[in-house]
Amino acid sequence: MHSFSNRKTILLYGETGNGKSSFGNLILGSNLFPVSDYEDSFTTKTSKKSSLIFPMIDVIDTPGFSDSDGRDDSLFNDLKGSLKNERIDFVLLILNFQTPKFDRETQLLVKILCNVFQRNLIQHLGIVFTFL
Repeated sequence: MHSFSNRKTILLYGETGNGKSSFGNLILGSNLFPVSDYEDSFTTKTSKKSSLIFPMIDVIDTPGFSDSDGRDDSLFNDLKGSLKNERIDFVLLILNFQTPKFDRETQLLVKILCNVFQRNLIQHLGIVFTFL
């Protein structure tokens, strides 16, 4: 059995429809996060799954932000509550390559991440471009 301290947790974060759940399934090696073929928000709750291929990796999938439902404030509060007792090692910001701009919504997402994670986020942040 592996020690908890050796486990690494990856948080997937980004706007609705950018492929966070699909990318999480790629990392996990199995379709553990439900996905949709549509751009509408499908993930409604933050959830954590463990990799079947890499037993030392956990992935946290989050609901998408900046969707048409206007639920961002509620989602941010739920995210903060869900991550309160989690140790996050890496944050992957998932962006859609078809619109690869760092717009105001994306800047806001990064600012919120900086508020949620008190330590220096830039040392633990990666950007993934999906081709949706």
